[in-house]
Amino acid sequence: MLSFWLRAQLFTQLATLSGAGIAPVQAWGMIRLNRQIDPKLAQVKRALARGESIAKAGRKAGVLTPLEAALIGAGEGSGDPTGVLKKLGDYYTQRDTEWRQIRSRLTSPTLLALAALLIPPIPQLYTGAMTAAAYFTHFFSVTGGAAALVLGGRWLWQRFERSKPAPERMVWDRLILSLPVIGGLHRRRCLADFWSALAMLEEAGVPLFEAFPMAVNVVNNGVLQQALAPVLQVLHKGQTLASALKASALFRADHLIIGMVHSGESAGRLAEHLQRVANAEQTALGDAQRRLADWLPRVVYALVAGWVIFQLIGGSGFHQRLPDVG
Repeated sequence: MLSFWLRAQLFTQLATLSGAGIAPVQAWGMIRLNRQIDPKLAQVKRALARGESIAKAGRKAGVLTPLEAALIGAGEGSGDPTGVLKKLGDYYTQRDTEWRQIRSRLTSPTLLALAALLIPPIPQLYTGAMTAAAYFTHFFSVTGGAAALVLGGRWLWQRFERSKPAPERMVWDRLILSLPVIGGLHRRRCLADFWSALAMLEEAGVPLFEAFPMAVNVVNNGVLQQALAPVLQVLHKGQTLASALKASALFRADHLIIGMVHSGESAGRLAEHLQRVANAEQTALGDAQRRLADWLPRVVYALVAGWVIFQLIGGSGFHQRLPDVG
């Protein structure tokens, strides 16, 4: 699975090359991302040389997701996928920027927390109460434990991102949604992705009956996918999207979204209004993430300060025993 940064680079470069009139088979051969991805790009190039479409070749090589393949396929059908490629590049650039901002804000408190664990034993090392070997054991235990925690969390999250909805996965999905703060952010992230995908598919000309299930598949939570399922059932009965949204508990009370979708359908500009909904959801999500990124360091700083005070008052670093004289 490609990272947000790699996907942003891939689609941005493809959009630039496509806009310059370079044929897809040549464009895919000109892209260089990293050594792990290059063999897949070469596979796409060979498939394109055999006459396959970008959507089919990219999907078979594992480079494109079903949503990306559908969007690019619609762009190819219109004769020029440049616009779709640019939208995908912009979308993943935004996702990568959001992630980098959160990670950068958490770097300082993380380093401070490590320092709070590593510095208190130094007075004991200086007075001889702790040997150098014991301190280095403590040092590697703390840093190794932190590294294992980060790498383990990253591995678990990647497994979660790649796994498909299943009974055991549903338990995890319900648990995440029930968590304070994190659950609300996860729900908003999933729905923002849903509206962004639906807006891009609608703008690309994909029929709504095909676009809606594709957008639902983008939602990385089985509980939310189940909540969206009734909407498609109502759509198949001939109802409008605005009316169908009322069938889901997620949107039944959200009169603003239903009103925007209704206005778009009435004016014949559904794609434009769906994009407005997506933009509003992305803005609200960005605000919530920034608030969380502002408060998390403060919480960590407070915990570190409390730990240092405890070490100074109750630990051996404050009341050092004086050596006996005579």
